[in-house]
Amino acid sequence: MADPSLTRQQALTLLNKLGTDDGFRQLFESNPREALVEVGVPQDKIATFPAESLAPVKLAPKENFKQLHGQISRQPTTEWMCMIIPQFRIDR
Repeated sequence: MADPSLTRQQALTLLNKLGTDDGFRQLFESNPREALVEVGVPQDKIATFPAESLAPVKLAPKENFKQLHGQISRQPTTEWMCMIIPQFRIDR
């Protein structure tokens, strides 16, 4: 199954534009798909998003996006992986 998510950089770019760029905000409100393409999200990735997430929407105030951008940009990563190294015991 395809993963409908953004990379960290795509998310930061999107949040920055939603928090600062009135023209981009208007585009996103009327055509989220086109706005995502504008911030560098590939069409094939956008095709994995649920249809309801690509419907026109009324956005929250710019300040909300600025705050979220600040929170995410200060975090070293947004995903973690756990690696469990197998250990073997040999009975003699």
